[in-house]
Amino acid sequence: MKHILVCVDYSDVTDRLVQKAAELARALEASVTLFHVVIPEEFYPTYDAGPVPVQTDSRLAVERAEAKLDAWRKPLESAGVAVEARVKEGAPVREILHEIEALGADLVLMGTHGHGPLHNVLFGSVTEGVVRKSAVPVMVVPNRGA
Repeated sequence: MKHILVCVDYSDVTDRLVQKAAELARALEASVTLFHVVIPEEFYPTYDAGPVPVQTDSRLAVERAEAKLDAWRKPLESAGVAVEARVKEGAPVREILHEIEALGADLVLMGTHGHGPLHNVLFGSVTEGVVRKSAVPVMVVPNRGA
């Protein structure tokens, strides 16, 4: 394995995910791509005198995501890991699957929040979608324990 794609969503599991990526990358002499997908929201409701659609600026969301990824990139570089950071805008499962192919990734690292099956049935799970559709192995890092 020479390339690990690490899908970061900035949740509580991100610390563990990046730590696991560093361990694997050093052990396998692999490079790492930190990857985040910004979900475009053309409109979201606000409640002033009733719901009012407000145009969001996705460029700002992408810039913020890039800055956060850069903060995770630096410790990996300090640990001697070859790392790059990428942010895309779109549907998370689709963009992650596209990135796997585009990079020629050998392994995908993702976190899970442990919401449970009812949550996943009602709202879906990005991790579950990638696990089901990925052509390469996906390692799921839980948000609990060490």
